[in-house]
Amino acid sequence: MSVHVGQPSAGRGLAPALPGAEGCRSGGIVRVTVELLGLARRLAGQSEVQLQIPEGATFRDIVALLADRFPSLLGQVIVPETYDLISPYFFNIGGRLAASGLDATVDGHDPLVLMSLEAGG
Repeated sequence: MSVHVGQPSAGRGLAPALPGAEGCRSGGIVRVTVELLGLARRLAGQSEVQLQIPEGATFRDIVALLADRFPSLLGQVIVPETYDLISPYFFNIGGRLAASGLDATVDGHDPLVLMSLEAGG
């Protein structure tokens, strides 16, 4: 499933146009896979989502797109007003690293996992 950048949800306008979205027509698109775990997976009703983001997009931009696509995440995983992640949620990058912050740039080379520190098996 793809989410087109800069497209507000019907009538709500939650997700802002992403920085650099105007450059997407010229090929500056990065495809990102986000796996959802735990409560995020249950609320979204799916385990994975494919997003298309402009080069230079941040993790906060991804959070805004996830909020737009899955409004059920708002208030339980995502802070509606700021697009912060509610503690203890964070992004794992490629199974090796935690994102340094939501304003860090996404490179798009590794899959992302939206997970909780409380996740376990």
